[in-house]
Amino acid sequence: MTIIKAIRIDTAERRFHEVEIEQDNTQSICEFVGCSHFDVVRIDHHDVIFVDDEGLLTATKDSTFFTLKSYGGILVGNGLLVGTNAEGESIDPTTTIEWLEENVSFGKFLEMDGKLLPVLR
Repeated sequence: MTIIKAIRIDTAERRFHEVEIEQDNTQSICEFVGCSHFDVVRIDHHDVIFVDDEGLLTATKDSTFFTLKSYGGILVGNGLLVGTNAEGESIDPTTTIEWLEENVSFGKFLEMDGKLLPVLR
């Protein structure tokens, strides 16, 4: 078992936390993200963020989300940032918490006429 560093994007607290996870352990990824199925968003040539694959489908007015300046959509729920190597294995990320603080925005949903509207906060 190999332990790697990761950064958890906590949308409820609007904070970033350095954490340690078991390398490529899907159960561990799901626990940190808070989901049962995850998807991967590549943010550069080295790092990816694991996100809730069903986040947009299951969003409620109480859900929170985040956006990246370099990504064109919203990502509902928490994220887990890790690095990747040439073989696609998870490794320590090169992205820093300082970079995330400058490039991530947090939001919540506003319910209006039965529809959920994303609002940055």
